[in-house]
Amino acid sequence: MKVIKIICVSLIVSLFSVSCNDTKKASKDLPVVAVEKKNLKEIVVGIEGMTCEIGCAKTIESKLSKTAGVASVAVSFENKLGEIVYDANVISKEEISKKIASYSGGETYTISSLKEKSENCCAKDLSKCTMKCDAACEKLDCEKCVALQEECQEKCASNLQECCKNV
Repeated sequence: MKVIKIICVSLIVSLFSVSCNDTKKASKDLPVVAVEKKNLKEIVVGIEGMTCEIGCAKTIESKLSKTAGVASVAVSFENKLGEIVYDANVISKEEISKKIASYSGGETYTISSLKEKSENCCAKDLSKCTMKCDAACEKLDCEKCVALQEECQEKCASNLQECCKNV
């Protein structure tokens, strides 16, 4: 009986020692993979063909958010726009556009515009507290410019130039 126990213990110890050696060997043979930094970009896409907020806009958001390389998606049915943050190392803005157009059988949605989002679309005229929207900007950006202009004019009826320096 003692002989059987000794043989069993010897087998178990030898199996562990062999398997551990194989594991160490395998880990040394693994290739080193370089990790690229994310190249996040933001685009604004004009989407035509949406008929409702929940059925269309939310469906586009849901499907596109599951796409590799897409970091975030916000689709506005009211403004017919989608704001998308994506990793340019993984997917291109053209591929995103094609994906949106392919949803619902490829005949429902069309892309009316595709532009990289601009940081600042408002050009200020400090002497009159007016702001003009750059031609490359989207409707939402221009509405923000108008809101800033109205706010400035309300606050600074007497001293427009000083107010606009702070806008």
